[in-house]
Amino acid sequence: MNLFYSEGVMRMGITHTSFRKWRRSHDITQKQIAEALKVSKSAICKFEQGKLEFSPFTYERLEKFIQKEELEESEDEARGIVNLHWFSPIHEKSGKGR
Repeated sequence: MNLFYSEGVMRMGITHTSFRKWRRSHDITQKQIAEALKVSKSAICKFEQGKLEFSPFTYERLEKFIQKEELEESEDEARGIVNLHWFSPIHEKSGKGR
C-alpha cells in the first residue's frame, strides 16, 4: 500500500470505494471534484478505481472539500432545504366518477 494513501486514509478514514459512494450520494460529479482538487477528471476516476493515490497535499484538499460539502448540507438541512432530486411526485387519479 502506498504511503500517501495510508496517511490519507488514516487521517480521513476514507477508502476509494467509500469516497465514490459519498460523492455519488451527494450528487457531485468527478469533474466538480477534479476542479476543486486541481487534478484531472481522469485522476478522480483512477482514484475511485484504486489505480491512483493522491499526494498528502491533494488529500488535504479533498478533506477540506468534503468538510465544506458536509457543512453546507447540514446548514441546508437546518434551514429546511432538502435535496429531492430523487423525488418524483405521485399523480393521484381524478376523483371524478366516484
